[in-house]
Amino acid sequence: MHLNEEQLQRLMHDELAWTEVTPVREHVAQCAACRDELDAARRDEHEVLQLLVFVDHAPPPVSAATLIARARSREWSWMGRAAAILLAVSVAGVAWAAPGSPVRAFFGNAVEWMRRGPGSASHRAPAPAPPAVAGIAVAPGSRLVILFTAAQAGSAAHVSLTDGEDVVVRAPVGAAAFTSNDDRLVIENARSSATFEVEIPRTAPHVEIRIAGKPAFTKDGARIVARSATQSGNAYNIPLVRPGS
Repeated sequence: MHLNEEQLQRLMHDELAWTEVTPVREHVAQCAACRDELDAARRDEHEVLQLLVFVDHAPPPVSAATLIARARSREWSWMGRAAAILLAVSVAGVAWAAPGSPVRAFFGNAVEWMRRGPGSASHRAPAPAPPAVAGIAVAPGSRLVILFTAAQAGSAAHVSLTDGEDVVVRAPVGAAAFTSNDDRLVIENARSSATFEVEIPRTAPHVEIRIAGKPAFTKDGARIVARSATQSGNAYNIPLVRPGS
């Protein structure tokens, strides 16, 4: 009798019960078919984990059809679960990239489940701690106004130019509420003295930061106008006080 999928996975990750370790290893040593299955499972795991590394960067160059075909070749095995998760990653790419998104934690837990199998509840990883920061990412379009609704002494916006495609704003959890439409990002920062990290793409045509309605920073093409700001390289530190005060 050959080893089943669960036994192969538990052998790979040293999760066999102590009473099973010796007989399973002896079986693999004597059974060429099970050794081949074990080697294939190891290759599959390596491929999937390598692909997951690239989710934070460029999408992996693997089509949905390819993943489904690989999954079907071994039925609903470890690779089948991996294919489902990778397809979900491709659908949830935007949410994955959003600052403070819970999607990262979901996929981290999913990969752990994928590796251990559904029968290993006792080994389940603890729930991740709440993120330390929250924020929002929006496309700059042809023109974008970032509006801090309140001037707050001791609060600042740290603005940097990046090679990304989106305008990203991050702040400590609870420091502000974020809303956006096509050409405006509103940051409700009343009663907060936090520091906000603002990333602006170098390719953005026009981005303006206003504090309580007053302009404090403008990027118009390659031209930067930063009022009451200190500059360090491509970064600007803007006190969130009413400009001119």
